[in-house]
Amino acid sequence: MSETKKTNPISERVKECKHHLKKVYREGLCVLEATNKKCSQRKGLLALGFLYKIVLDIYFMFVVSHYWQVDGLVCRPSADRFLVSWIVYIIGYWSILKVVNYIVSVFLHLQWVLIIAPMIVLFGMQQEHSFIYLIVVLMVLILQVQVGKKNHRMRAISLAEGRIRPYCTITCCILIAAIWIIMVVWNNFEGLKAFNITYIYEMRSHLVFPPMFGYLVSWITRAILPWIFVLGLFKKNVFLILYSCIFQALYYMVLGYKSILLIMGIVFIIYLLSTYRILIVGTYIGLISGIVLGTICGFVEKFSGATASLLFNGILGERTLFIPALIKFQFYDFFSHFPKIHFADGMIGKLFSEANLYKYGSGIIVYAYNNGGSLAVESNTGYLGDSYAQLGFVGMMLIGAMVILLVRFISGYCKHVPEQFLCCVVGCIAVVLNDSAFFTALMTGGIGIWIMMLLLYTGRNENDKL
Repeated sequence: MSETKKTNPISERVKECKHHLKKVYREGLCVLEATNKKCSQRKGLLALGFLYKIVLDIYFMFVVSHYWQVDGLVCRPSADRFLVSWIVYIIGYWSILKVVNYIVSVFLHLQWVLIIAPMIVLFGMQQEHSFIYLIVVLMVLILQVQVGKKNHRMRAISLAEGRIRPYCTITCCILIAAIWIIMVVWNNFEGLKAFNITYIYEMRSHLVFPPMFGYLVSWITRAILPWIFVLGLFKKNVFLILYSCIFQALYYMVLGYKSILLIMGIVFIIYLLSTYRILIVGTYIGLISGIVLGTICGFVEKFSGATASLLFNGILGERTLFIPALIKFQFYDFFSHFPKIHFADGMIGKLFSEANLYKYGSGIIVYAYNNGGSLAVESNTGYLGDSYAQLGFVGMMLIGAMVILLVRFISGYCKHVPEQFLCCVVGCIAVVLNDSAFFTALMTGGIGIWIMMLLLYTGRNENDKL
């Protein structure tokens, strides 16, 4: 008879413990490596954030305020306000770095560099802006961070489980061409003359929209064509890329709105950076590089008398960063002394039978208040300015919460839709909300259409991606 080898239960137990300890050790090393990597990334972002504030201060002080004093961008710094601006900046920026959800983090960082940071710089460089308003803006940001930090992911919703994607693309292409033809019939096709910066204002003065076409054209140029462009990039479909770019240019040659061309460039940059997952870092590096270049050119031209970089600095420094920030403070200044609108200027107010106390729109009134009663221009403000005009500080908190809930809803599609699409969506939301009210951007600014495209193109499960 063969002898059976008896096993020692104690030695087996020791072996199991050793195996378990080795497993825990390996998992611990992985966690430590991941934590170390996150800390390194956070340190890098922290350095970029501080550098962004420094170059933004210098840019405003020596370049922007030099050329655009007539627009209200006057530099009147004081030591106490400058110190407070740095304290607010550090608190707000440090809170953003704690957000783990990548899509939410992308939105918060883009909102920070485009909307909030220029407001903080203006507060430190000018005497007349309200500290209370700036603190409430900071509170809105902290609220958004707390909502964005929630681990619970919102459920992705699909209207047709991805079955109608090809039909949606074909329908959109036909609709784009048909709407463009009708717009050409109602107006003129200006061709290459539309690229003359001075001529486009004459184009706009004669522009006529058929009934409801203002909405359709806005949806097409701000959402549908950019979506098809991103779809073509992801699918490497040359036809979709060329189709979207050509028709975006053709719409510009009829309408003359520079934002039509700019949005395609913005979407392409966001897509490219998000493909390599360097969108946040790339945004800071790109803006810092642009500001440094504009500052150097501004210094050189101060002494040489040339104006070659004036257009570049006007687009980046004045129109993109500091004029929208200034208008938000102007909205607060006006509506802190006069009655709030309570949404009486739109459909919400009409539903609740709210009487509008103002003859003109809020943008026209605020411009007139700050420019000697002139009604020539309408000041477009972002959601932080408009929400205060509607419901005061309560409105700012409510609309701020709605914005971040919308972004969290979009982030719930990360397992169903490629990350590049979602980055483009939240990136466009951040750009649009810099100078548009939330509900206006939702209805006419293309945000609602971006959401609709997500619903239509999302597949039935996580394996059925675009």
